[in-house]
Amino acid sequence: MSVLLYDPVEEAHVLLMESGPYAGSRWSARLGVCNNPCCGCCFIDFECLPANNGSNSQGDRVQFALDVAKRAPYRDAAGKRSPDSEAFAEAVAAELQDKDWNYLSEFLMLEKKRQIENCDVRRLDAEFPPEVLRGDSTVVGYGEIFPLGAALAFPFGKGKWVAADDYCVNPDCNCHEAILQFVMLDQTGVPARENKKNPPAVRYDYQKKTFERLGTPEACQPTLQELMDGLKSSWRGLNGELKKRHRRLKALFKQALLRNKGSIFMNLPDPEFEPRNPEEPPPVRPAKIGRNDPCPCGSGKKYKKCCGA
Repeated sequence: MSVLLYDPVEEAHVLLMESGPYAGSRWSARLGVCNNPCCGCCFIDFECLPANNGSNSQGDRVQFALDVAKRAPYRDAAGKRSPDSEAFAEAVAAELQDKDWNYLSEFLMLEKKRQIENCDVRRLDAEFPPEVLRGDSTVVGYGEIFPLGAALAFPFGKGKWVAADDYCVNPDCNCHEAILQFVMLDQTGVPARENKKNPPAVRYDYQKKTFERLGTPEACQPTLQELMDGLKSSWRGLNGELKKRHRRLKALFKQALLRNKGSIFMNLPDPEFEPRNPEEPPPVRPAKIGRNDPCPCGSGKKYKKCCGA
């Protein structure tokens, strides 16, 4: 029997303690998560009131947090929880079963998904990699900005795969592409050893619905076409999902550029931005290469399909 239940009548979660000092007690529990959609923290806040002893005063309120990833009580650096809250958190964590922890994990991911889909990009302070803010790169992974965003997971054969999705956030670029790297997971849900170094990958145009090969699968792995078919089968609205993610990242990046305008890109330690003598001429910066310009390496290909890939 689950220790954590949801009461649709009360529209609240309920904790049914079965052992230890709180055995036989029933608690009404309000669950909450960090309200920053870009935060990767995995803890859930609990606010509990006893529901079966006729006392619902503020003094009976117990507040604590559980770390879903570690399956243990969460203690922040301040450590300001009361001894009663600490003891209750330990008791709850000890009683929760696998299905309870799995439920909490799903609750966390659903809340984060809701936050991401409803976020106002004008108010969200997303942190982009320094090299992207400097203009040295234009590609950003969706998981870099939204660590708890829904993974593009799909089953294939007897195993499970995930497509890690990266996008170009250059405000001047009008591409409709996502770079998808296919990662095979082992039974514990982490990337399989043989798939960590050079995962098969494609550059997928979600508007034209075509893809270009970037990384070839091993002989024992599915083909890129099979992986794409498996992904599309599990994600019926894949093209629309990729389009939304791409737009969201580009909008957030524009806001990041506005915030960092005139700040020398957050004062990053970079030789190009070191203080110089006013009498010295400013450093000459190489002209940026357009995505459709010939690649300077002399291959004859467009830059986006060669060194700019």
